Amino acid sequence: MRKAPLHPGGRETTLRLLEMAEKYGHTSGKRCALDMGAGDGGTVRLLGELGWEAQGIDRNPGDGVSRGDMLCTSFPDKTFDLVVSECAFYVAGDVGGALREAWRLLKGNGLLALGDVYFGSPGGWRETLERQSFRVLEMEDITDLWREYYLECVWMGRTEVLCHGHRKGCRYFLTVARNQGKIKVT
Repeated sequence: MRKAPLHPGGRETTLRLLEMAEKYGHTSGKRCALDMGAGDGGTVRLLGELGWEAQGIDRNPGDGVSRGDMLCTSFPDKTFDLVVSECAFYVAGDVGGALREAWRLLKGNGLLALGDVYFGSPGGWRETLERQSFRVLEMEDITDLWREYYLECVWMGRTEVLCHGHRKGCRYFLTVARNQGKIKVT
Protein backbone atom coordinates (compact mmCIF):
# COMPACT_ATOMS: atom_id res chain seq x y z
CA MET A 1 0.00 0.00 0.00
CA ARG A 2 1.31 3.47 -0.94
CA LYS A 3 2.07 5.80 1.97
CA ALA A 4 -0.03 8.99 1.94
CA PRO A 5 1.84 12.30 2.29
CA LEU A 6 1.37 14.11 5.58
CA HIS A 7 -0.27 17.12 3.90
CA PRO A 8 -2.16 17.83 0.66
CA GLY A 9 0.02 17.61 -2.44
CA GLY A 10 3.07 16.37 -0.54
CA ARG A 11 6.46 17.66 -1.69
CA GLU A 12 5.00 19.57 -4.65
CA THR A 13 2.78 21.67 -2.38
CA THR A 14 5.70 22.30 -0.03
CA LEU A 15 7.77 23.51 -2.98
CA ARG A 16 4.92 25.79 -4.04
CA LEU A 17 4.66 27.25 -0.53
CA LEU A 18 8.43 27.84 -0.38
CA GLU A 19 8.40 29.45 -3.85
CA MET A 20 5.68 31.81 -2.65
CA ALA A 21 7.78 32.71 0.41
CA GLU A 22 10.97 33.15 -1.60
CA LYS A 23 9.38 36.06 -3.49
CA TYR A 24 9.30 38.00 -0.22
CA GLY A 25 12.23 36.49 1.62
CA HIS A 26 15.90 36.90 2.21
CA THR A 27 18.06 36.30 -0.85
CA SER A 28 21.54 36.47 0.65
CA GLY A 29 23.41 35.60 3.79
CA LYS A 30 22.73 32.90 6.34
CA ARG A 31 19.09 31.87 6.34
CA CYS A 32 17.60 29.98 9.28
CA ALA A 33 14.27 28.19 9.13
CA LEU A 34 12.07 26.25 11.53
CA ASP A 35 9.38 23.76 10.60
CA MET A 36 6.76 23.77 13.37
CA GLY A 37 5.00 20.40 13.39
CA ALA A 38 7.75 18.86 11.25
CA GLY A 39 6.57 15.25 11.52
CA ASP A 40 8.91 12.97 9.59
CA GLY A 41 11.25 15.84 8.68
CA GLY A 42 10.55 15.94 4.94
CA THR A 43 10.23 19.72 4.83
CA VAL A 44 13.36 20.15 6.99
CA ARG A 45 15.33 18.04 4.50
CA LEU A 46 13.85 19.96 1.57
CA LEU A 47 14.77 23.30 3.17
CA GLY A 48 18.33 21.99 3.61
CA GLU A 49 18.45 21.03 -0.07
CA LEU A 50 17.39 24.60 -0.91
CA GLY A 51 20.25 26.11 1.10
CA TRP A 52 18.49 26.84 4.39
CA GLU A 53 19.90 26.03 7.81
CA ALA A 54 16.75 24.21 8.91
CA GLN A 55 15.42 22.67 12.09
CA GLY A 56 12.13 21.02 12.91
CA ILE A 57 10.08 20.35 16.03
CA ASP A 58 7.20 17.97 16.57
CA ARG A 59 5.56 16.20 19.49
CA ASN A 60 6.21 12.90 17.69
CA PRO A 61 9.39 13.63 15.74
CA GLY A 62 10.93 11.67 12.91
CA ASP A 63 14.64 11.46 12.08
CA GLY A 64 16.37 14.83 12.23
CA VAL A 65 13.46 16.50 14.03
CA SER A 66 13.57 17.57 17.68
CA ARG A 67 10.84 16.73 20.16
CA GLY A 68 8.98 19.88 21.10
CA ASP A 69 5.69 21.67 21.51
CA MET A 70 5.04 24.27 18.82
CA LEU A 71 2.98 26.30 21.28
CA CYS A 72 5.94 26.78 23.62
CA THR A 73 9.36 26.17 22.09
CA SER A 74 12.71 26.53 23.79
CA PHE A 75 14.17 28.71 21.01
CA PRO A 76 15.13 32.30 21.85
CA ASP A 77 13.11 35.22 20.48
CA LYS A 78 13.85 36.29 16.89
CA THR A 79 15.86 33.19 15.94
CA PHE A 80 14.49 32.40 12.48
CA ASP A 81 14.13 34.13 9.11
CA LEU A 82 11.39 31.69 8.11
CA VAL A 83 8.87 29.60 10.02
CA VAL A 84 7.10 26.91 8.00
CA SER A 85 4.17 24.79 9.08
CA GLU A 86 1.94 22.45 7.10
CA CYS A 87 -1.19 20.83 8.50
CA ALA A 88 -0.07 21.45 12.06
CA PHE A 89 -1.45 24.71 13.51
CA TYR A 90 -5.07 23.52 13.43
CA VAL A 91 -4.31 20.12 14.94
CA ALA A 92 -2.22 21.79 17.68
CA GLY A 93 -5.57 22.86 19.12
CA ASP A 94 -4.62 26.53 19.52
CA VAL A 95 -4.11 28.35 16.21
CA GLY A 96 -3.70 31.70 18.01
CA GLY A 97 -1.06 30.24 20.31
CA ALA A 98 0.84 28.72 17.39
CA LEU A 99 0.72 32.06 15.54
CA ARG A 100 1.98 33.92 18.62
CA GLU A 101 4.88 31.47 19.02
CA ALA A 102 5.76 31.73 15.30
CA TRP A 103 5.71 35.52 15.58
CA ARG A 104 8.01 35.39 18.64
CA LEU A 105 10.49 33.14 16.85
CA LEU A 106 10.73 35.24 13.68
CA LYS A 107 13.41 37.86 13.19
CA GLY A 108 12.25 41.35 12.23
CA ASN A 109 10.42 41.11 8.90
CA GLY A 110 10.61 37.32 9.11
CA LEU A 111 8.22 35.20 7.08
CA LEU A 112 5.60 32.66 8.04
CA ALA A 113 4.88 30.10 5.29
CA LEU A 114 1.78 28.24 6.37
CA GLY A 115 -0.36 25.57 4.75
CA ASP A 116 -3.35 24.64 6.87
CA VAL A 117 -7.09 24.30 7.18
CA TYR A 118 -9.29 27.16 8.25
CA PHE A 119 -12.99 27.03 9.05
CA GLY A 120 -14.30 30.17 7.42
CA SER A 121 -13.74 32.62 4.60
CA PRO A 122 -10.44 33.85 3.16
CA GLY A 123 -11.21 37.21 4.80
CA GLY A 124 -11.61 35.53 8.16
CA TRP A 125 -8.25 33.78 7.82
CA ARG A 126 -6.60 37.08 6.88
CA GLU A 127 -8.18 38.74 9.94
CA THR A 128 -6.95 35.91 12.19
CA LEU A 129 -3.40 36.48 11.00
CA GLU A 130 -3.63 40.25 11.26
CA ARG A 131 -4.90 40.00 14.86
CA GLN A 132 -1.62 38.23 15.64
CA SER A 133 0.46 41.04 14.01
CA PHE A 134 1.10 39.33 10.68
CA ARG A 135 0.68 41.06 7.34
CA VAL A 136 -0.58 38.65 4.69
CA LEU A 137 1.54 38.90 1.55
CA GLU A 138 -0.01 36.10 -0.47
CA MET A 139 -2.72 33.47 -0.09
CA GLU A 140 -3.68 30.58 -2.33
CA ASP A 141 -6.79 28.49 -1.76
CA ILE A 142 -6.03 24.81 -2.41
CA THR A 143 -9.21 23.44 -0.86
CA ASP A 144 -9.88 21.16 -3.84
CA LEU A 145 -6.48 19.50 -3.41
CA TRP A 146 -7.14 19.18 0.34
CA ARG A 147 -10.48 17.44 -0.34
CA GLU A 148 -8.72 14.90 -2.61
CA TYR A 149 -6.10 14.36 0.09
CA TYR A 150 -8.75 13.93 2.76
CA LEU A 151 -10.64 11.32 0.72
CA GLU A 152 -7.43 9.48 -0.13
CA CYS A 153 -6.57 9.29 3.59
CA VAL A 154 -10.02 7.88 4.36
CA TRP A 155 -9.65 5.36 1.53
CA MET A 156 -6.19 4.28 2.78
CA GLY A 157 -7.31 4.08 6.43
CA ARG A 158 -5.03 6.97 7.50
CA THR A 159 -7.54 8.60 9.82
CA GLU A 160 -4.79 9.82 12.18
CA VAL A 161 -3.91 12.59 9.68
CA LEU A 162 -7.46 13.89 9.38
CA CYS A 163 -9.03 16.91 11.02
CA HIS A 164 -11.51 15.87 13.65
CA GLY A 165 -14.56 17.95 14.43
CA HIS A 166 -14.79 19.11 10.84
CA ARG A 167 -17.49 21.61 10.03
CA LYS A 168 -18.93 23.34 7.03
CA GLY A 169 -16.87 26.08 5.49
CA CYS A 170 -13.53 24.32 5.81
CA ARG A 171 -10.90 25.75 3.46
CA TYR A 172 -7.21 25.00 3.00
CA PHE A 173 -4.85 27.88 2.34
CA LEU A 174 -1.22 28.30 1.49
CA THR A 175 -0.32 31.60 3.14
CA VAL A 176 2.81 33.72 3.31
CA ALA A 177 2.80 36.47 5.94
CA ARG A 178 5.33 38.81 7.49
CA ASN A 179 5.54 39.56 11.19
CA GLN A 180 4.71 43.22 11.86
CA GLY A 181 4.94 45.48 14.88
CA LYS A 182 4.31 44.34 18.39
CA ILE A 183 2.36 41.18 19.10
CA LYS A 184 -1.27 41.79 19.87
CA VAL A 185 -2.70 39.83 22.76
CA THR A 186 -6.09 38.38 21.86
